[in-house]
Formats: sequence, C-alpha cells, structure tokens
Amino acid sequence: MLELSKTVLQSSVWKNTLGITDTDHSIDIERLRNSFIQFRERAAQLANEIRTDLPELTIHDITHLDSLWETGSQIIGENYKLTPTEGYVLGGAILLHDLGMSIAATPGGAESLKNTQRWIDLIHSTYQTSMGRQPTLEEVQSPPADIYKTVVFELLRRIHAENAEKLAFSTFNYKGTNLYLIEDPEIRQSFGRVIGEIAHSHWWSISEIERRFTDQIGSPPWASASDWHVNPLKLACILRAADAAHLDARRAPTFVRSLTTLNSTSAQHWDFQEKLLKPYLKEDALIFTSGESFPLQEASAWWTCLDSLRMVDKELRNIDALLTEHSEPRFSAKRVAGADQPERLAKYIRTQDWHPINATISISDIPNIIKSIGGEELYGKNPQVPLRELIQNSSDAIRARRYYEDRTEDYGEIVVELTELNSSHWLTISDNGTGMSMTVLTDFLLDFGKSFWSSNRVHEEFPGLLSSGFKSTGKYGIGFFSAFMISEKIKVITRHAESAKKDTLVLEFGSSLRERPILRPASSEECIRDGGTKICLQLRTPPTHKGGILYTNDEQSISLNDLCTFLAPATDATIYTIENGTRTLTAKGNDWKEIDGKELLSRLQTRHFNIFKKQNLPLDTQEKISQNIRPIKSSDGEIIGRACISSSFAEHDAYIRGALVIGGLEACLLWGICGILLGKPLRASRDESEPLATPEELSTWASEQAHLVPNLFPEKQDQLDCAETILNCGGDSGPLPICRFKDQYYSEEELSQLTLPEELIIIPSYEIYSATRNIENPKLNNNIITCSTSLSSHIIHSRNPFISSNNYFESSIHGKKKIIHRVLRAIAKSWNVEQETLIDFVIRENDEDTVLIGNSPSGPILAEGVMVTKADFLAQRSPSNDGKSSATLSS
Repeated sequence: MLELSKTVLQSSVWKNTLGITDTDHSIDIERLRNSFIQFRERAAQLANEIRTDLPELTIHDITHLDSLWETGSQIIGENYKLTPTEGYVLGGAILLHDLGMSIAATPGGAESLKNTQRWIDLIHSTYQTSMGRQPTLEEVQSPPADIYKTVVFELLRRIHAENAEKLAFSTFNYKGTNLYLIEDPEIRQSFGRVIGEIAHSHWWSISEIERRFTDQIGSPPWASASDWHVNPLKLACILRAADAAHLDARRAPTFVRSLTTLNSTSAQHWDFQEKLLKPYLKEDALIFTSGESFPLQEASAWWTCLDSLRMVDKELRNIDALLTEHSEPRFSAKRVAGADQPERLAKYIRTQDWHPINATISISDIPNIIKSIGGEELYGKNPQVPLRELIQNSSDAIRARRYYEDRTEDYGEIVVELTELNSSHWLTISDNGTGMSMTVLTDFLLDFGKSFWSSNRVHEEFPGLLSSGFKSTGKYGIGFFSAFMISEKIKVITRHAESAKKDTLVLEFGSSLRERPILRPASSEECIRDGGTKICLQLRTPPTHKGGILYTNDEQSISLNDLCTFLAPATDATIYTIENGTRTLTAKGNDWKEIDGKELLSRLQTRHFNIFKKQNLPLDTQEKISQNIRPIKSSDGEIIGRACISSSFAEHDAYIRGALVIGGLEACLLWGICGILLGKPLRASRDESEPLATPEELSTWASEQAHLVPNLFPEKQDQLDCAETILNCGGDSGPLPICRFKDQYYSEEELSQLTLPEELIIIPSYEIYSATRNIENPKLNNNIITCSTSLSSHIIHSRNPFISSNNYFESSIHGKKKIIHRVLRAIAKSWNVEQETLIDFVIRENDEDTVLIGNSPSGPILAEGVMVTKADFLAQRSPSNDGKSSATLSS
C-alpha cells in the first residue's frame, strides 16, 4: 500500500481531522483514514496517466494532490475548524478534481471521446481555424496527429471537472470484478456525491458555488458522532484556493521539463513555476518569492507569473467576501502580496536587468471608446446602421436555433416595429432565435469586441451547433453597441430557447453607457413566449426628422418597410415591419433565390447611391431586365448570387444598382450588376466586402450574360458599357462591342479585321467629353479608339466615402481580361504582332499620360490616355535593344 507522504501527514488539515487518534470516535476516524489511504493509492495510479495524455501541463500527479493539503492548511490557518468527515470529503475532492484529465479516467476511453458531440464540435472548429474548412466524416473520426493532439488536450481540459463528479461511483473492471476508487460502500454512499460535486466546483464561478452549496450535510448514520457535519461551501472554497495557489517549483521539475517539448504558452507556465519557492503567510497575505531572478529573455514568463498570482489574489478576495457574507469562519490568507502592482511584486519575484512597470495598454474612458469606435468612427454618421446590425444579430440567433434544433429552412421571424408612446418614438426588433442565457447576456453582449459565436462558450450552450454547418454573420462582438448611435435608453428582453417562460431576463440601460445597466427578471407582460430576444430603443431623434432612421439625404423620408427592404434584401429569416399599427411582410427567408425576377427588381428599386430613391420602371422594362437575371452558383450548386449585367449610366431607364450582401444584409452597392451577390466582409463595418463567388464562378455567369445583353440594351454604347463589366468579371464579351473607332462600334473580332493606323490613342470616352465640353468646333484625330467609361474596375462601391472600391476585380485572373487588354489583343492581330508581348509592352511603357487628341481654334486638345505606336514596339523588340529577334508574328 502506498504510504502517506509527509506533506499530507504534517499538514494541519490532516492533523485536525483524519490524523486524530486520541478520541472517543477513534474507530470511526480510523475507518475514514483507511478508506482515504486506499482511495489515494488508486487515485495516484490515475493521476500518473495525466502526463501521458497531456504532457505539456505542469505536474498533476500525486505530489500535486498531496501538496494541496499543505497549501490549503496554510491558507485557512492552523486552527481552522473542520470535522473528520470534512477532512475526508476535502481529501477526496482533492484526489478527484484533476483525475478527469486522463483518458484512463474517461468511461469508454478514447473511442468514447470520439462519439461525443464535443469531440465533433472541436474537430470542426479546429479545422475551421487552422485550415479554413470543415472536416470530412473520415477526418472527424481519424484526424491527423497534430489535430488529434490539440482536440484531446482541449476536450479533456473542458470535461475533466464534470468527469471528476462521476468518478466516485465509476467502476473499473478487473477479471469480472468491479472496483471503485472508494471501496467502502457506506462511505461511498454517504460522501461520494458531495465529494464529486466539490471536485467539479473548482471549475465553477464563485457565484455558482454560492448558488449550489446552500446547506450542510449531516453526520453519516454509521458514525458515533452526531456533529460530524459537512459544509460543502467551506470545503469548495478550500479546494479552490489551494488549487489556485499551488504554483511552486514542485509543479515544474527541471528534469521532467527536459523530457518535454512545450508550446510557447505552456513553456511560460513551466518557466515561472520552476523558479518559485513555497509561499508563506504574513499577516493576511500569501507571499510568493523566487529562488532565481527572471532575466530579460524570460520577461514573458514573469508577466505570466503576475497574471497567475493576480488570479490567486482574486480567488482569495472573492472567497473572503463569500465566507463573510454567509457568516462562515474566514481564512487566514485573504490576498496575495504585490499582486496589485508589477513594481511591488518585483520585490518578491525578482527581475534581472529590466524593470517591470505598469505600462499595459488601458482605456480610461470606456463608454466614449465604445460609443465612438462602436458607432460613428466605425460606421459613419448613418442612423440606419444600428437597425442593420440588430437585424443581423437576430438573423444569427435564428439561424443558430434552426441548426441546433434541426428546424425547417423557413423557420425564423424578425419583427421590426416603430411606435410612439407619450411623445417618445420607440424602435423594437424582435426575433424567435436562441435567446441569451444570463452568462451570454452579461459576459458577451456587454463585453465590447467579444463575440459569443466565436467563443468556446458556444460548445457549452449549444453542443453540436458548430458541427452542424452553422455560420454566423457577426464575428466581432461590436454590432450591439451601434444602438447607442441613435438611442440612450435601451431595453434588452431575452429568453434562452431552453429556459422556461418565467426565466425571461431584462437588461436595461437607463440613460447612457456611463450608467450601469440593470438586470432584472421580466414582468409577466414582458415574458417571451417561445424563446428569443426583443430589443427596444427609445430614439433620440424622431424617425422622419433630419438624423432620424427614416430620413434620407434628399430631405425626404421613406417607410419602415422600404428601409428594411433596403437593409436586408436577402436574409434567411422572414422579416415583418409594423408601422402605424400595420403589419407588412417585408421578405420571406431566402426568397430572393426563387421569387419572380420582377419582384426581385422591385425589392432593389429602393436602392440608390447615398440616397433612398424609389424608381418606378415601366412594366415592359422590368420584364426585359428580369428575363436576363440568372443565378450564380458555387461549385457545390448553391446559389450565391442572382443578377444580370446592366449599363451603369445612372440616367438610363433600365438601370438599377445591385447589392453585395453579407448574411442577407446590404453591405456595398454594385455598379454594372443588377441583382444580389452574396459576399464576405473585409472590415468589421462591412462597408468593404467582396463576393463569395470565386473568379471562375463569376466568369461563367458573366460569359452567359454577354449573349443576353442585346435583348435588354439595343444601343451600342450600352452594350460597350456592359462589355466592360463582363470583362471585369472575368467573362468573355463575345459579340459585344469593346470600343468605338471613327464613330463606329466594334467587337474584338471586328476590330482585329480592320487595317488600323500604326499609331493609335486609347482613351476612355469620359476623357474626350471632359477635354471638349467647353470647346467650340473641336477637331479630333482619326486614330482615337475610345473604350469603356473608364480604365478601372469599380464595380463594388462602398457607402463609406473614403472607400471607393476594393481590388477583387483587379485580381490576376481578371486583370488580363479587362477591356483595354481586349482592345490591345485586337490591335496586335491587326498589326500581325504577338498579342501578349504587345500588351506587356503597352502596360509597362505607356501608363495613362497626357496625349494630343486633336485641335481647336483655341489650341491643341489634350487628355489622359495611352499612346500605342507600332514602330516603338518593334524597336523595343529589335536585336539592338534586347538581343532578341524582331517581334514574333502571329496570325
């Protein structure tokens, strides 16, 4: 039998409980003592397995478990009163609290881990984080070694505490015999449950300990003493404090370290703990000291030490407050010396050749930072943004519930309502999504920049959600705070989907971010029927007044329904609006993929650059546009866009700008594309985004559009404009004109058949207009080729005036297909020279410059364009210039 260590035998907790020998109850104490010794011997074998499965952790073997008797004794004080049964229960909880960190302590072993939902969720999130994709079914069961190691570490770390609660009653079978960690059946029945709960509790919050441990447990029926009660609250605090404070070199042996390869995070914990001596108690403070100083190269380990000791300090202070509140005897150790300031801790944990100072980045005016960065500084002065952000939050919650509860694709409803009450205007956004637990409400919604959907908490609240295919639109954790752009009095009413109606919570902001919000139970009138969230905002500005959510830049107002249609044209949740008491269906979830083309156009007619402007297109024009709308599909057949190519002249009667949407919500405008493209954000504000479609997927759609354009636009100028967009999308412009030469429009093939001058000027049409609009009787040269409205690729337009477009359409696959390249290809054919070489030459040598395009009575006419001269090109290709033969001819 494994003998008890001196560390246990010499601790005051042991001496005052299980170590008592001279008493009227010696027989019962000996029974407890023998049971514990056997319990400890078996637990030691399981503790040895922890290092096998999680080698990067500091030591968790029996030496660590024994040390908690010593550390706990030091923290509570030598004369702290505990009963023998409390000594047994505390010792048992110490033995169990970390044993779940080994596969050996997991019922069913490694294979059982793979069959849990947590395993599947962690595999999915690890693949998504490390590889940017979801795993295959085979990879879920048999991941590569590095991912297997990562997932096993994280999973055992997460479940070890809850597994510890079950271990007292777990059986270990040997030759048909069931063995228990606690062999004495009466002791196991009396204390197995509470031992497991206390072991589990070291992973709970302090408030959870207070909530769960409310009553004492009486003496066991087999004991002769009637006052051997057990106080779980007190014992849970001892275990919690001792486990947090055991940070000395016994947990980081140098030789063991030499046998282990550690990641950077684990290495810092080993580095600082191997330098720490045992703490000692002075007055009410635990004092930690180091044997060696921390040189500059180990500064990170020193700061990790400070963070760890601050955690211990927080635990001791919280425990002291809890014990005081419940009139329980307080512990001797109530704080950690020096944990408040780096300079003070450096007196005990010394540094060498550097000085730790309190120079961490801090924010002094948190409400102002949230209001600015989470408001106008990020989103601009756009009062509609908060509504968009709150609709997005509702959409994410609905989508999560749809996946988590395996609901139908059409599940989910968002209701946006405007009401007036006592001269105050209220905007309310309601949904029947997941709702929020108190933890999510307080730890995530109120934590600026902390997204619940991106956190590990998702695994606990909604096991199986991440592996179900769910993806959230929100990922930055800042959208809710945009509400303070338009409101100061805000009420959040929420009920977690798995909670009872009476558990509905209300979080109220009274007048601003500078006041603490109030969390309270909902009144009967406020309770939510079936889970979900309702956010009520008292608007600072009336909706139709300047600066209000319905006010537009053209000094007009629009309806709430039109605003929601504009903001959310393609959500996967059904949206209703209520204004003046009238309920209106804005859009059904995902209906943009299948509604009639004319209806889709009608939804997009509220869209206009920087203003809301309702266009009333003639029915025959709507019909023509709708006939050109085609789906854009991903490689797996999913519809990721539905649009047609359109002439981008704003005054055209068949022109409607398109929308690039993220999570169904409008992010950017599309010029030259009429319809909807799904996108992904490049910035937290989502005012810079790019399509989900790959260049190849967009190219296929654009090439098809080239043959549909003439049906909608018979005018050659419109066709030329459409050709530019098609080429910028990577498509083939086919029969469409790509330029104008001597008052005629030509496709690439037609231009290549002409005998072109050996000196040409390529210039966008708007440059000619700009150069000649104030000149009478201009006479232009006859060697000018006009192509497109510009030489750039501005299809995606942000609503942020400081972001004109992004470079998605400048990518390499599209770059060689832009309209100027097609014109140069045709010129090369006409001149009978190598195409790609001419293109490279012109792009390299002839950036847009000031060129002479004609004359007038007042003098020469100059404009920005590109001069292309065959003689210069051939000279550049001659042997005298580059040692190569003259330009290779091609048919």
